[in-house]
Amino acid sequence: MLHKSILISLVCATALMLSSCGGGGGKSETLSSCSGGDESKIQDFIWFKAEIPQGFVADTLPGRPNYTDVFFWKEENGMKRKIIINWLSLSALNAKTIDDYLQSFVKLDSRSYTIGSDVTIGKNKWKTLMFSPASGIFMSYYYTETNIADRVFQLTGDQMKLDDPDWQLFLKDFTLPDDIRAARDRAYETKFGELKKSN
Repeated sequence: MLHKSILISLVCATALMLSSCGGGGGKSETLSSCSGGDESKIQDFIWFKAEIPQGFVADTLPGRPNYTDVFFWKEENGMKRKIIINWLSLSALNAKTIDDYLQSFVKLDSRSYTIGSDVTIGKNKWKTLMFSPASGIFMSYYYTETNIADRVFQLTGDQMKLDDPDWQLFLKDFTLPDDIRAARDRAYETKFGELKKSN
């Protein structure tokens, strides 16, 4: 059975941790070797920080060799489990608030989509949306507001249940910078694979 979860937090922590590490200079970056004390495991991807679960590899979308479209994956039993990060414009999605956006899914298919309770993981509070169609594909969504009007942060767990230990580890110390737009601009200007070289 496929499991997906997408997360966007309501309250973003603004405190940034100083430790950072990236990966090698290939198509993907192996991150599990970046370890030590708890804080030393927090990794800096310029426009967000988080602890990357062991065995997950950093990658980017084809044709976008920078850190604005970085995601993480780990292959298990012939399938890739993924953690995907997005920064969405609500107006572009024809929504004024996160709640409006979640309701649009329910209106689309009330039998498959269910809005869940807000949950707190680590420093952040998350809104949730569950997707469970008859086909057996499972998805859950979490959303976070940012300090930029109209923008929300979205995290997607592909083939990962909400209580998956890897998901919980990623979310536990997930933080955003004070100036997300400027940080995202820097991420866009940073070639994929360059983080390790600069640290």
